[in-house]
This record gives sequence, structure tokens and C-alpha cells, in this order.
Amino acid sequence: MALQLAAEALEGKSLPPPKHAELVTLIYELLEEGLPEAKVLRFARAAGS
Repeated sequence: MALQLAAEALEGKSLPPPKHAELVTLIYELLEEGLPEAKVLRFARAAGS
């Protein structure tokens, strides 16, 4: 799920591998904390910009 949300958040943009890994890890941790996917996606879009 974290990888899918990262791909949606980036909207076709690419990040260097270390930054992509950080984004996926952040998304995973937010999901594990129980945040809804929609909120995580909004946050991930802001972080991936």
C-alpha cells in the first residue's frame, strides 16, 4: 500500500532512490499509526513536491 500511495503522490515525477525510500517509509509509518489513506496521500503529495 505504501508503494502504491507513493506512486500516486508523485504523479509521474521521479525522486532519487534515497528520497523515494524515505517517502515510502514515511507513508508506511503513517499508515501503521492508523491515519486514513486519503490524509496520508495528501501529506505524501506535499512531501514529494
